[in-house]
Amino acid sequence: MAIKYSKEIKSLIDDIEVPDSEYERAVNRYNSITDYLSNSDMWQYEPEIYIQGSFKLGTAIKPLTEDGCYDIDLVCCFLKLNKQIISQYSLKKKLGAVVSGYAESNNMKSKPKDGKRCWTITYVDNHNFHLDILPSVMNGVSSEIAITDKRKSNYFEITDDWEISNPKTYYEWFDSTSKEITF
Repeated sequence: MAIKYSKEIKSLIDDIEVPDSEYERAVNRYNSITDYLSNSDMWQYEPEIYIQGSFKLGTAIKPLTEDGCYDIDLVCCFLKLNKQIISQYSLKKKLGAVVSGYAESNNMKSKPKDGKRCWTITYVDNHNFHLDILPSVMNGVSSEIAITDKRKSNYFEITDDWEISNPKTYYEWFDSTSKEITF
């Protein structure tokens, strides 16, 4: 059975929906940074780069204000590194050097920002995008990842105590749950 929406709801959906051209631009920017990272000196650590967050979940919306940004969240998980051989600080610094090289090689106006957990690349143009790139390593054999967080007291130490996330399993849960919802 098809769902019927009022004119007001249809208008609201049109106002917040991300146009196909912006999705394409997001994909192009994702591919660009992915190619750069994969061809950097970090390749030896086998980076697995994937989208998480609203673009992955299909819940992204247009920025609600004129100066708002599309937010694309990426995970950069180094499969050949682990918590027993690198600190959060060192992992984030290594990735930051590559991300800075990417920004410089693409003549970007703003330098990447070193956030609490990730590196942020802001595209200063009429499309207002920023990419958040989260450095991580695998947390054992499951799909869990160990992520960097500057707020941790042991940020500079090699330790097993990292923040844990599981964006792949969260996506699978979200996808299956959303398919179960009926109107």
